[in-house]
Amino acid sequence: MRIVYLGVALLFFVFAAVQFNDPDGMIWIVAYLFAALVTLPPFFGRHTPLPGIGLAFYLVWSMALLGSVDANWLENEEAREAIGLLLGALWMGVLLYIWVRRRSDRALTNISGEQEK
Repeated sequence: MRIVYLGVALLFFVFAAVQFNDPDGMIWIVAYLFAALVTLPPFFGRHTPLPGIGLAFYLVWSMALLGSVDANWLENEEAREAIGLLLGALWMGVLLYIWVRRRSDRALTNISGEQEK
């Protein structure tokens, strides 16, 4: 799984890097850097609840952008930006799911260990 974490972190770092020529690039650099940086603790074996914050942030922001999209969504810059945010939301959801699963597995291990004593 570490290779997946590394690959996704690098992908979001690249997404951030290509925003430097965008007029509102700083906003997008921060958005993509957040996704990349939140991926690093799991790469090192430390899962945190930070993806929950990212998930909410990316979903709300993408829905706000999608509200102004018309039928020609592929030609609409806001639609393409929303797709990037939805990718961030999807990844945050994956990280959050893994964090919750690890916490519940640890809790079950602790409970079963206490019952054996």
